[in-house]
Amino acid sequence: MKRTPSLLLTLLLAALTPVLAQNRPGPRGRDAMGPEIFQIRFFCSTRPEDRPRGSVDAYLRIANDALSFIKSDSSTWQARYDLELMIYSGSHELVAYKTLRDTVTVRHFALTNARTNPRTYTMHFSLPPGDYTWRLKLLNAEQLPLLEREEGLQVPDFAPDQLQASDIILADSLDCRAGLYTLNLRGAFARNTGAIGVIFEIYPPAGADSVRTLITLSDLSGHKTMEQHESRPAEPVLRYCIDLGREIDKPGEYTLQLRATAAARSLQRSQRLFLLWANAGAPDATDAGALEQLALVAKGSTIREIMRSPAEERERLIAEFWAKRDPTPGTPENELKDEFYLRVDFANTQFGEPVSGRPGWRTDRGRIFIENGTPDQIEKQGGEMGMPTAEIWSYNRLNRRYLFVDRLNNGEFRLLKTE
Repeated sequence: MKRTPSLLLTLLLAALTPVLAQNRPGPRGRDAMGPEIFQIRFFCSTRPEDRPRGSVDAYLRIANDALSFIKSDSSTWQARYDLELMIYSGSHELVAYKTLRDTVTVRHFALTNARTNPRTYTMHFSLPPGDYTWRLKLLNAEQLPLLEREEGLQVPDFAPDQLQASDIILADSLDCRAGLYTLNLRGAFARNTGAIGVIFEIYPPAGADSVRTLITLSDLSGHKTMEQHESRPAEPVLRYCIDLGREIDKPGEYTLQLRATAAARSLQRSQRLFLLWANAGAPDATDAGALEQLALVAKGSTIREIMRSPAEERERLIAEFWAKRDPTPGTPENELKDEFYLRVDFANTQFGEPVSGRPGWRTDRGRIFIENGTPDQIEKQGGEMGMPTAEIWSYNRLNRRYLFVDRLNNGEFRLLKTE
């Protein structure tokens, strides 16, 4: 028989959406699984012999927690599943379709909820320039949908007379000389001790002698932490590989900006990324804010039980709370706990309110970040001629947007609307 949702999953579905977890797909056919459970990213590039067509690679990463496991014998659990990826033209015509089938077998029930060592798949497509829609289905052994997603896809015009660039790839580790790297599909780096890799290609127009590039890295306030100028002789493909690990010395949101010029043509590309503290951890159990933070994910009855306990017992009870929800028991790490407190720490560094003195995790933006993770898009508005500053956070995977407004333009954003 199919497994029922574990206590961990129940907690995650209720409180830590979407990166830690999100709602299971319902009758509406929309999934809400977070990047720690399921990830998909598309990267467009080209090859000289294929221009103007685009080389489109879809990278999919699936953790066990996204699957339906069935107990196959006395000691193992098994999940069989299919992945179907369809691409439609702007006129809704099916232009490409790929599918794959796989089976996962584990020997311990706890591993059915594991999020470590997810499997990564790649699907390749060759498409002419244009606007497309991709539709993905993850099906269980009975061909019932576990997950469905649908979004737009734009393939640039890689015509030989154009100056173009590939999409920017982020990497957790990379060896530029060997051309080896480990993809980062989240856009968020949880450690500042490893690589923060950036990889892309530039395709000069026919007849160009050289390509000049300007690469800048800016923090959330617009302060440039890196500015790199370079000129290279034109070749059919110019490959760039950069490790930003030394350029980022504090957590926060950053924007990488690429500007390139060649033969009187120019282009711009940008990529957002986030860096979290490497050593964030739980506050002391006797700290007044410890239980308030825990209340973001724990039931009221659990909080009341801890509050009624003597101070010396609280640390043990909080430790037990997280231990019961460890997605990989038996290992030193508790990924759920670590991710939660990394988010709390990030919220404190990014969303604190200096006027009121309110720490970031208590603010509206901090709370939404802790619950939902990094937004897919942040749109900033106003802030001029007496207009209040506003931010719109869009979560495409949740089909949800949050509108925050700073009415006094003093850095105190309040959640005005959710849609």
